[in-house]
Amino acid sequence: HSFYWLGIDGTGVLTHFPPEDTYNAYMTCEKLAAAQNKYAQSGECNEFMSLYGIGDGGCGPSSEFVERALRLQNFEGSPKVKFGRACDFFERLSKVNGLPKWSGELYLELHRGTLTNQARNKRYNRKCEQSLVELETLYSMLPAEKYPDDLFDMMWKTVLINQFHDILPGSSVNCVYGESSEDYEAVIEMCGRLGDHAGRELFDGDENTYTVVNTLSYPVSGLFELPWEAETYETQSGFTFAEIPALGSVEFKKGKGKKLSSRMKNDFVLENELIRYEFDSSGRLISAFDRELEYEFMSGFGNVLSLYGDYPVRYEAWDIDKDYVEKKVCEAECVSFKKISQGKLFCRAKIEFKIGKSAINQTVTLKKGSKRLDFECEVDWNESRMMLRSGFDSAVCPSDAAYDIQYGYIRRANHTNTSWEQAKFEVAHQKYFDLSKRDRGIALLNDCKYGCHVSGGFFDLALLRSSKYPDFYADLGRHVFTYALLPHSGDLVASDVISEAAALNRTPSGFAGKLNFRFPVSAVTGSIELCAMKKAAKSDDTVVRFVETSGYGCEAEIGLCGHRALTETDLIEWKQGETFKAVTGKVKLKFRPFEIRTFFLK
Repeated sequence: HSFYWLGIDGTGVLTHFPPEDTYNAYMTCEKLAAAQNKYAQSGECNEFMSLYGIGDGGCGPSSEFVERALRLQNFEGSPKVKFGRACDFFERLSKVNGLPKWSGELYLELHRGTLTNQARNKRYNRKCEQSLVELETLYSMLPAEKYPDDLFDMMWKTVLINQFHDILPGSSVNCVYGESSEDYEAVIEMCGRLGDHAGRELFDGDENTYTVVNTLSYPVSGLFELPWEAETYETQSGFTFAEIPALGSVEFKKGKGKKLSSRMKNDFVLENELIRYEFDSSGRLISAFDRELEYEFMSGFGNVLSLYGDYPVRYEAWDIDKDYVEKKVCEAECVSFKKISQGKLFCRAKIEFKIGKSAINQTVTLKKGSKRLDFECEVDWNESRMMLRSGFDSAVCPSDAAYDIQYGYIRRANHTNTSWEQAKFEVAHQKYFDLSKRDRGIALLNDCKYGCHVSGGFFDLALLRSSKYPDFYADLGRHVFTYALLPHSGDLVASDVISEAAALNRTPSGFAGKLNFRFPVSAVTGSIELCAMKKAAKSDDTVVRFVETSGYGCEAEIGLCGHRALTETDLIEWKQGETFKAVTGKVKLKFRPFEIRTFFLK
């Protein structure tokens, strides 16, 4: 019940699970006595915490709870109750010797449905987070007096309050999601206004120049729809392909470009110089042949859209029951498969499906120089107590799989030898999960999904649910989201999975005119990612935050522009630590595995 919980970077947090097993404790003799008898650390520590009152609803303890606690301060046959502060309890607990340590995940064998429920709300959250980080990075190029502190503060607080434990998980009543949607839309609208304002401040307004800016610390290659033809650039079906450097930009000059013809073939193949994907007439992926590795990544079908009956025994919005796999209703029926562009820059097909009472339109894209196959989905969702998933049968079957989490990744067993592993039939992830051997692997990326299942070489992504309690109308209507299949050489760390997942979630932004400023950080090398660049909360300094992404540690080199040093601080920017001076505009730093470090630019 009391232990040190170790994170992926090796740091620990003193943790206490109240042995009453509730945050709604009633302060009764029988409950307290039962908790005392089961307290695992009773030999080392003579106290535990009781969270009395109605904690879930936020109303706290009534006079009845307080009165019972007062009577139990010294009551024979019952644990003695003492009022106090949580911080004081943990201060005493920290002095107890011999507390055990727990390394890694504490998997909750419950509430797996909250990873998927209210998908529209989850997409809003992801998009707002990414937009705000991007805007903070752009405004970091401007003088401090032009940084909109108050607006960023207001928008972040709006996003954060909607991460409350029943809103973001999707377990609130209908009116809550009406309010949260209004909140998110207001944030998105303000992000648009701030983006326009940044464009006027950062760019010279030259009507014959269009600049695409990449705020990621990874280079990004992609397709861009320009307002006109660009000199020296080729276009295919209205799109231009360009490679944008990390923390950099590319200028497109208005002029005569070269239009490429789209050579259509009436087949089910999307291919480039690196890989060949083949579908069947049902819209299922039947082959992913890697030309570089000379390896077939599919052992069965992929992009199999399946509908499952979703009737949890308890907590409808919260749970997914393990036997959902036995309640498969149907697979999607392909209405049409049509190539809409095929050429030097990219291949693209449109697939239309019917499933149950719903319709799914997918735009599938493979661009040049990449193995990433994007599935852009638009769904008209009209189901009741159903779940939609997209499954892939791959030829890669490692003993474990890696899952993206905040500032790193964790590994979970890819088998069901024990009851603990069997319980993990639905697990959480953020932007990607990856199955890798030493020399090759396959990943599934997403832009707003969180629940998935991996077993052997098979994996699928939970796309939508349609629970009826507590919101009868949960998620009915239109949805848009993207997931992407990415076969690769090397294992996760040696591949481009992490950078591609970041790029899928934050595409470069375009502005009219030439960029007149430069990012304060000009380049990053080593296995670190710039995850924040913003104005400091208590000064006019610029703050940058980095995280080591490989899990192995690295020596990193950070290029500075207009600054001469980095001064280390903590996450809340209260401390001034060691200063690292730049040599020829670069600072060299050592990072421990998954280490997060924050600096003031000086």
